[in-house]
Amino acid sequence: YAGTVLELMSNCDVVNSRVRNGRTCIRAFGRDLYKEGTLSTSRTPIVSSVNEFNAAAERIEPRIESCIVTQAREFLLKLGTNRALDGTDGDKNTRSPAFATEGKAGYFDVPKGLYSTNQTDFENAKSNVNNDYFMKNYVLTDCTVKNSVFKDSGLFCVGIESHFAGQLLENNTNPDDTTLFSNNGKFIIYNPTQLKNFLTDEGWDNLAATSFASILRLEGEVELFDWSQKAGIDSSTLIEIAGGSIDDDGMFGFLKLEINEMMDKAAKERDIEEIFYYTSEDTEKEDGYVHGGIVFYGGGKNYSEVIFENNNFDDLTEFLINLNVLAVNEQQDSKLYGQGTYLPYAAGEEDFRFMMYHSKQYNRKGGVNKHTYIDQQHAVEQGKIEECVINNPVNYL
Repeated sequence: YAGTVLELMSNCDVVNSRVRNGRTCIRAFGRDLYKEGTLSTSRTPIVSSVNEFNAAAERIEPRIESCIVTQAREFLLKLGTNRALDGTDGDKNTRSPAFATEGKAGYFDVPKGLYSTNQTDFENAKSNVNNDYFMKNYVLTDCTVKNSVFKDSGLFCVGIESHFAGQLLENNTNPDDTTLFSNNGKFIIYNPTQLKNFLTDEGWDNLAATSFASILRLEGEVELFDWSQKAGIDSSTLIEIAGGSIDDDGMFGFLKLEINEMMDKAAKERDIEEIFYYTSEDTEKEDGYVHGGIVFYGGGKNYSEVIFENNNFDDLTEFLINLNVLAVNEQQDSKLYGQGTYLPYAAGEEDFRFMMYHSKQYNRKGGVNKHTYIDQQHAVEQGKIEECVINNPVNYL
């Protein structure tokens, strides 16, 4: 599980293939900005305007069709872009600027909800994919997945990343912020002067930004077979902790983010545990299973979207979770309180978005949920997991 198995950096097709065993199985983040002879007009990843580079030349449109992608330490498919927009393009929110509409007449909304090509069936969805200016100027990765299977991730089948946009990345510290500079229990935090000097010495200025968008198009039969026991979900590779772990009395060990704890905390606070987790009479709640579908994560504004063909993903439900939920109703000397309080200062204040199957009999549209834990386990046991691939091979010649 070391590294990325397959990196997509152009308009390429991956067909009739098996991709397996990596930290990430397939990764698509755009073209190499530093490669000699690049079509880009700017090799600086963070730009101040869409006019500083050629979006059409940099955009990639990879296609994954009739493939089986399995066994990743983190994500089976990871999408993002190598570009980000800083806060000097007219938006008052300098840390994570909103994307301006044509002529800067306003700003695009951050997407939410489940968006389908049959839009009337996906009520309350906010999407920008029907706006030509948005698609031409802000989308740099446009990936299509068709008739494929994703199975056995370490975290989620698909991860769609956005840039960190916390105030510390702008060296934006306020000595009057008693939350940031207090010493709560075992959490030892720099005083304002120390922190300011540290961030300046390390060059932590103008690092917050908003990632340019990725689009994921799901067509045909795309199966996300990924129910995992929640206690076994390990996100320790996502954040590198300096100074040892909390178990070693390390200074910042409490910041080690556990995704399963984050989801568990959010489920409890919203009283949706019975929907979120699958448990049986023989399974303790702590050992329940949770679906690892699609996650939008990062902390800055995430303008990326999933476009579902018609409504063949009615069984998916969207959950919005913010890092600050970790601190709700927690003691000030607890690890979760420390994470929910301090991580947003680095990551940013925007919600993470989770698109997951749930455990109940009926889906959000009132139909029968065909992707419960039991249904998907039966499909695996009966050898049906690969049917959508085997029955739809690509004739590439």
